[in-house]
Amino acid sequence: MDFPGERRINSYAVPRMGGIVIYISALISIIGFFNDLTELRFFILGSLSLLLVGIFDDIKDVSYQKKFAIQFVAALFLLIYLSGTYKTVNFLGIAIPSPLDKIILMIFIVGVINAINLYDGMDGLVTGFSLLISFVTFCFGWQMNNQFLMILSASLIGSLIGFLKFNLFPARIFLGDSGSLTLGFFLITTVLISSTNPATKNIDLSFSVILLAVPVIDTLRVMAGRILNLKNPFLPDLSHVHHIILSTNMSYIGTLIILQSFSVIFTAIALFYLFKSGITWVLLFVLFSITLLYIKKVIFMYRKFRKYIQVKKFSLKYPIFITFFTLIQNKDSKWN
Repeated sequence: MDFPGERRINSYAVPRMGGIVIYISALISIIGFFNDLTELRFFILGSLSLLLVGIFDDIKDVSYQKKFAIQFVAALFLLIYLSGTYKTVNFLGIAIPSPLDKIILMIFIVGVINAINLYDGMDGLVTGFSLLISFVTFCFGWQMNNQFLMILSASLIGSLIGFLKFNLFPARIFLGDSGSLTLGFFLITTVLISSTNPATKNIDLSFSVILLAVPVIDTLRVMAGRILNLKNPFLPDLSHVHHIILSTNMSYIGTLIILQSFSVIFTAIALFYLFKSGITWVLLFVLFSITLLYIKKVIFMYRKFRKYIQVKKFSLKYPIFITFFTLIQNKDSKWN
């Protein structure tokens, strides 16, 4: 059970470990529809290791050192599985030499797994985000005629839609670490396969970064902030983006809509970047990344602007209000 606490948004005890259902659904689909399970043995081992450490963490907290160790093992299993599907890796058109590419891929895999885990702080947030990414990767699987990618993405879509019914605010069940860790593993698997050009066997890592931008940017910002404040970067606090937006008196649904809207925007930018190329999409990515980083200021600026527009409209309708509003806004006025 997830009990209310200092860092918890829920005000009542909620069962967790809902991710077990999603994992079993995905595994049954893979076993039932994929022809060569031997080919997937390292993928299954990696996902299973994360599921087990997630279950133990949901029942009794596991130290972040042990979780990190298991995550690197899972990342290694995934790299072994992917080794036959790609030859080169590039970022923003720059080729990454071997073996540096494998080191960067492993760090990126562990980073995304943790980012999804840390992003799971609101009802329906990670579930909705994962549903969006799974739909995109399913389309890539269809286009590439990649059987495994289609099966895994479709199974995630089905199980996430079913789970979302019980995970939306107010949630009746949480993903737990068993869910967020395995979801992170599934998502990074589907995204890396989608980022691989079947003809050139090249992974475009920049596409993966843009597509998963919201949880990745949030995690990098939180970690950097903790380090600058001389805190342990792996110990939890209230500095995540959903905490920041909620602190502006934004409603729960409003916060969810803002974050999912950013996810949709970054998804669109990632697709345009992949199919249209050009510096425009990179600049758009940077622009919306900065907006997300300073989301609190953006919300306050929007509210001030909205209030200003409302005052202007009212003033035009009632001219006498203009004089009064000018007086109270003037710092040198006797009214102040």
